[in-house]
Amino acid sequence: MNDFANKINPEEALKKGKGKKVDLNNSFWKYRILACHKFISRWAYKTSIPFHALEDDSFKMMLEVVGQFGIGLPPPIRYSLSDQLLKLEVERTKTKKLTIFVYAHHKTLAMMRNYTKKREIIRPRVTRFVSAFLTVQSLSEKKEQLKHMFSSTEWEECKFSGTPKMRASYGRVTSLQFWAGVTQGLKVFSPLVKVLRMVDADWKPSMGFVYGEIKVAKKRNYESFGWSRESLQACYKYHNQQDER
Repeated sequence: MNDFANKINPEEALKKGKGKKVDLNNSFWKYRILACHKFISRWAYKTSIPFHALEDDSFKMMLEVVGQFGIGLPPPIRYSLSDQLLKLEVERTKTKKLTIFVYAHHKTLAMMRNYTKKREIIRPRVTRFVSAFLTVQSLSEKKEQLKHMFSSTEWEECKFSGTPKMRASYGRVTSLQFWAGVTQGLKVFSPLVKVLRMVDADWKPSMGFVYGEIKVAKKRNYESFGWSRESLQACYKYHNQQDER
């Protein structure tokens, strides 16, 4: 149960170099590393993964998050990779690109602050996961102001209006699909963020209380989306494994 309440934050661990310290001169660790690398290489060979993919930061982050989770992590099902997880990643990327573009230029940043009455989109917090969630939530709250800004004469007269990034940002803000994805992401992660913030609070709740909140979070996600039992089969298996830990 303690393992389930622990934060999974690979970005922070990699940034601060707080991953598990391994003595590469120790023969025991050499054996364990080789054993892990054998399975990684076998998967890469069998699925035709290009070797340069292993140098990508996202691969290192994946290894870190698997290590933080611990024993018993079930793989994502193929359906979720092609549907739910794909949609969440697409919307995360679009949201990130939009906020980066707005904050990268003095002109666009000044316009955004003018239309939102000096309310920021980015809301930094200690953990990157919560910070990302609050940023998306803030973006959703300012949807109408951002739409007005992107359709204003001031925006059209901006020197960046003809750039590909400007057009892409305009397309995202005016896209119904983009905002639907933002809403879906908030629905998925809102119950989980509530539990995380509870664990991070000065007052530390008991494990039993946190466990109950996790159960409530699961139920809310199931009810919010009305997913079929078939599509949730792997998810049920995952939660049952956590309940037994």
